[in-house]
Amino acid sequence: MAVKKSFALVSLLCAFLFASCLKKSGSMEYAKIKVGFIYSGSVHDRGDTQSQEKARIALDKLNVKTMYAENVPADDRCIETAETLISLGCKIIYAADESFSACINDVAKKYPDIKFLVCNSSKTAFNVASYSGRMYEVRYLSGIVAGLKTNTNKIGYLVPTRNCECLRGLNAFALGVQSVNPDAVIEVKYSGLSNNFAVERNFAEVLIESGCDVIAQHRNSSACWEIANENKISCIGFNQPLTNEISTSYLTSCMFNWGKFAAKDIDRYVQGKWEGKKYCEGIDSGLVELTSLSKNCAPGTERMVEDAKFRIENKMLNIFQGPIYDIDGKIAVNEGSSLSDDEIWNMNWIVKGVVEK
Repeated sequence: MAVKKSFALVSLLCAFLFASCLKKSGSMEYAKIKVGFIYSGSVHDRGDTQSQEKARIALDKLNVKTMYAENVPADDRCIETAETLISLGCKIIYAADESFSACINDVAKKYPDIKFLVCNSSKTAFNVASYSGRMYEVRYLSGIVAGLKTNTNKIGYLVPTRNCECLRGLNAFALGVQSVNPDAVIEVKYSGLSNNFAVERNFAEVLIESGCDVIAQHRNSSACWEIANENKISCIGFNQPLTNEISTSYLTSCMFNWGKFAAKDIDRYVQGKWEGKKYCEGIDSGLVELTSLSKNCAPGTERMVEDAKFRIENKMLNIFQGPIYDIDGKIAVNEGSSLSDDEIWNMNWIVKGVVEK
């Protein structure tokens, strides 16, 4: 019932935002554009949806007319939401969750003049683009932070599932840890796709009880941050900087800057250069970043992170350069070889040094 109630408010919410989003400043060309956003979660979730909402806010500041619907499930209601946004005049629609891919691709066939973008999707069409970021580059940097900080050589990592996105982030994090601390072990717990604060908190406690003194995460709730602070151990956040909230345990956060991508995307649209293709940008574009390191980081961390960041940006460091061994000790990437973008995107193995709890 709660979902239906939320969904029923979509049209009203869109109409309100449409009326309120036009600003006096900005490009008049941009002011002619209406853009809709479809979110799977709440814009106040302190996680992925709130991170995506920053893209809409960035467009709002550019004088683009924006509207959104939140808490939309990936079923017929996603299709209905997209069609509602189109009926309200949206020419571009961002579907901010991979789960929307099938629904949006179906809608796109009916509306060839509308541009659609789906976050992390593997499917594209002439009017459907996929947008993502090379977050694994930032995960690698955060691994350096964790590897230098741990005293027990046990680092916890909470992740939803064993899908490709999670695995490439986990592996990059582990390789970052190992680049500065080859003796460290990364203990991973899978907490499920659905956000469940109690489950995540319980799994974080299990990792701490096993001896982990640094906790990193690929989750959207504050469970890991809170339990780390309570136990006076270190933590690395995701999608939200937390310095003022858990100052005694916070190290840094891995962040998306979706506003930068959206601004460039609207510019492509205005110039007639928009394409239905896969966009995947990294640290060098500013789409993904590691936030400022806190005073809780180990001495020398900033220098080592900046060095690795510089080398990644300038193509001097390939994170997935062999030799790399998998969790069973078998060669995953041969010496002298490196993974292609497609191989990274479709990663289905785990690097040596990770322990699944």
